[in-house]
Amino acid sequence: MELHQVPLNQLDKYITDHLQPTKEFQEKAGDAIDRICTFLRERCFSGSPTKVLKTVKGGSAGKGTALQNGSDADLVVFLSCFSSYTQQWNDRCQIIEEIRITLQKCWQSLAFDINISEPKVIPDKRNPFNPRSLSFTMKSTKKSESIEVDVLPAYDVLGQVNFGTKPDPQVYVNLIKTQCDPGDFSTCFTELQRDFVKRRPTKLKSLLRLVKHWYKRYVKQGREGQELPAKYALELLTIYVWEKGSGKEDFKTEEGFRTVLEVICNYKHICIYWTEYYDIQHEFIGKYLKKQLSGERPIILDPADPTGNVASRGRWDLLAEEAKKLSIAANTWDVKVTVTIQLTVKFMTGESYTFSVDPFMTVTGLKSQIEQRTEVSKCLQKLAVQQNGHIELEDGRMLCDYNISEQSTVAVLVKSMQIFLKNDKGVTHTYTVHPLETVTDFKKKVEKVEKVPVDQQRLLYGGRQLEDGHKLYDYNIEPESTIFLTLRLRGGSIPY
Repeated sequence: MELHQVPLNQLDKYITDHLQPTKEFQEKAGDAIDRICTFLRERCFSGSPTKVLKTVKGGSAGKGTALQNGSDADLVVFLSCFSSYTQQWNDRCQIIEEIRITLQKCWQSLAFDINISEPKVIPDKRNPFNPRSLSFTMKSTKKSESIEVDVLPAYDVLGQVNFGTKPDPQVYVNLIKTQCDPGDFSTCFTELQRDFVKRRPTKLKSLLRLVKHWYKRYVKQGREGQELPAKYALELLTIYVWEKGSGKEDFKTEEGFRTVLEVICNYKHICIYWTEYYDIQHEFIGKYLKKQLSGERPIILDPADPTGNVASRGRWDLLAEEAKKLSIAANTWDVKVTVTIQLTVKFMTGESYTFSVDPFMTVTGLKSQIEQRTEVSKCLQKLAVQQNGHIELEDGRMLCDYNISEQSTVAVLVKSMQIFLKNDKGVTHTYTVHPLETVTDFKKKVEKVEKVPVDQQRLLYGGRQLEDGHKLYDYNIEPESTIFLTLRLRGGSIPY
């Protein structure tokens, strides 16, 4: 059944019946993977100084988002012979060949009641002379279900991973300093990548399966020669859409799916990142992240590896083309395609406003938003934050340069300005005023210079009369504007 033929109220059942792997195959594949992991730990490097420190199952099988017909699993083997990122890069080819030879000898004893293809060395697309993994396929003996398995050797940079604890920042400092290509050492962070997805609610994992099925059936099929965005990018995009649009364990699948497709159509503006594992406030890491996030979009940073923009490669236009074809009669969630923070902008008069902004917006950009909202000209605004003292924000810098984050407060100090007042005799005088002062306060200044009582003044600007209960900025009065003074008759009537 094609997706457009599935009734919306049957979408969850469709995922369960047609996309979720059968329990029988999951158990058999899981047993086979466990046997391979045990083999790698106990027999692969016997008699060698190299020791397997741990094996980790990643990919969709490890994350709990596997599809019924064709899924993937990454078996990452963390080895004692790798003491740095560079050493992993230099020695990976030799280690993969050693694993291949050893597996070949014992292959049939590992299969049992599941078919396993002969392992093949998979070259790195960007460096074909330095293979990235060893690959094989596991197939059910009874059904068409299968899993593509990659065995990847890696440097154990994280050691013991504790849920909810950020890695030592030096891990990422060293990674960035290698000046590697983006994502070259993402395998080192497999546990973090896996846990980031695995801990999500069951229904969100069902939505992930639906998005991946759409990608495989409607985007990838027939475009075998095209370079398409990575599935991992779609997983992260779907998680972001759910976080910002719903965040609930129970939601309407059709609404989530339609929102994901609409965000894909807006791919040229996507800028998504998380700071669960690495800290944007760290001086070295933060500087690197700011550079990463100011690049060409779409941007979806790997939450476990800041060097990896997983959305940087592939024809997003082809995804958008297919997304537009699928019509879903459901509501969409309100999701911005860039990460935003809520901050409070407070004037010295006590007035405050809430803004949803991109933390990588410039100070000038925030001033423009304040001007649109309050009509206080950006050239009159002086912005400041309280952080170990009073810090004034400079126009050319980004908000994140000042550690402005969720729920921060930015103070607006409105500068004084000079304006002109032309009286009824055609004489012009200069006044220094504050945009937030009232019309009445300004009239008192005029009285001192022009010797015209407040109650006899009639002030005009831009064809409008300035009323006593308002502030000057209510009339969009800007520096060096000219206000005209005419007189009221003593009886209160206005001369014509």
